[in-house]
Amino acid sequence: MNILDRMIAPFFPQRALNRLRARAQFEILAQHEAARPDRLRKIKRSTGSGDAVAIHSRSLREQARWLDENYDLAAGILDEKVKGVIGAKGILIEPTPRDKSGEILTDFAEELSGLFEEWSRSVTTCGMPRSDAERIVCLSWLRDGEMLGQLVQGRVNLYQFATRVPLAVELLEADYLPSESQIDASRNIVGGVERNAWGKPTAYHIYKDHPGNLMGKWSLTTKRVSADNILHLKLARRSRQARGISLLAPVIQRLGDLRDYEHAEQVAAKVSAALTAYIKKGEPQMYMGNQNDDDDERSFDISPLMVFDNLAPGEDVGTIESNRPSALLTPYRDAMLKAACAGTASSYSTVSRTYMGTYSSQRQELVDVTSTHAVFQDQFINSWSMPCYESLIRVSIASGVLRAPASLDVRSLFDAEYLGPVMPWIDPVKEANAWKQNVRNGHATDAEAIRARGRNPVKVRAKRLKEIQTNREDGLVTDTDPYFDKPSIQVSDNAQTDQ
Repeated sequence: MNILDRMIAPFFPQRALNRLRARAQFEILAQHEAARPDRLRKIKRSTGSGDAVAIHSRSLREQARWLDENYDLAAGILDEKVKGVIGAKGILIEPTPRDKSGEILTDFAEELSGLFEEWSRSVTTCGMPRSDAERIVCLSWLRDGEMLGQLVQGRVNLYQFATRVPLAVELLEADYLPSESQIDASRNIVGGVERNAWGKPTAYHIYKDHPGNLMGKWSLTTKRVSADNILHLKLARRSRQARGISLLAPVIQRLGDLRDYEHAEQVAAKVSAALTAYIKKGEPQMYMGNQNDDDDERSFDISPLMVFDNLAPGEDVGTIESNRPSALLTPYRDAMLKAACAGTASSYSTVSRTYMGTYSSQRQELVDVTSTHAVFQDQFINSWSMPCYESLIRVSIASGVLRAPASLDVRSLFDAEYLGPVMPWIDPVKEANAWKQNVRNGHATDAEAIRARGRNPVKVRAKRLKEIQTNREDGLVTDTDPYFDKPSIQVSDNAQTDQ
């Protein structure tokens, strides 16, 4: 307090307090220039909570879908992300259950792997294979901002499971949840997500029919499903955010403007291509009108190397110069696409199909984009793949399809390695030699090297062992067996006698 504040405080304490607050705010503004109001720069603020921001997710979701359906670059960005997160075979799972001594139960792990592969043939209620379902889920998650799945397990009326394990997943797009603006404060429900006082989802209120269904079902009644039976993938940048926001949200306006600009250039190029030539009449005083009343319109058949020999006196033929498409189209498009890829953590080279640079530069870009894919991959595994796998084991044991061995450490029943797409090799020779050196130096294991290629170490070893055994039994010598690279040891007769 200064002297004036001390004088005011005994008589007007509230006014003195307001003076102190105003002085503190002024000192903060003096320290941060970005917080000062500037007449040359309009300050934009985001003051709402995570749920308040998510109110606009429906509009963003619909715009993102339209771009995915109508703009090749937007579709390329999303497809590149799905390819990097899910890949061709989906998220592979390598079970690693252990006994009470800490050793992996190999036989039980193989049984779990076989059960998972069998279930992977038809994981959804509509009979979709796991790899296809995961790509659809990942695309909807990134494009719409969220994706849901309802676990259907046990006995269900009027439904026949396609596998031995009575478990399937019903895929539900974000539209199955009520609008984000629908809030029931009395039950702590925001956009169909019911939460407890700590912000943890306890139930989901889901439409029985899709709001955009064209099959004549317009019922918007909802059903309450426990959160234990719901898988909810969402892209959230705020804590306690009930709904997700599209990955394209920061770049939707940029992509829309770029598409409009490209369309305008295409129209201009078409117009320029349609304009061919014109006839110059000369000076105005030379124009005598149409001298041939029988021929109201004049036309010329244009062909290569043709000669105009029927021009009237004073006429000349000129061509219209076409300056479309603009020479600035390509650099402008590339710059906007790079910014869009930066906003979505995508690879510009992959989206634009432009591969230039040295091995080091290409590998640096590949390493960078692979690390960003790993972030999305980890979230996908935690929110989708892992709950599905754990539910598969629970239902398998409960239904009698699977029996756990007595030596199993129950705490390791759900342990597994989750394998997604790995970083591809730009130069296979260099990559293979690097892994070979790391294994020999003890900096890596054979299993890590095999997983780096997206393979299951247990299955690779089993197949390799069987192949080597068969080759040796048949006397087949190949370069793939380093055993035959060892020099043969000759033992002399004297040495045998001495022994």
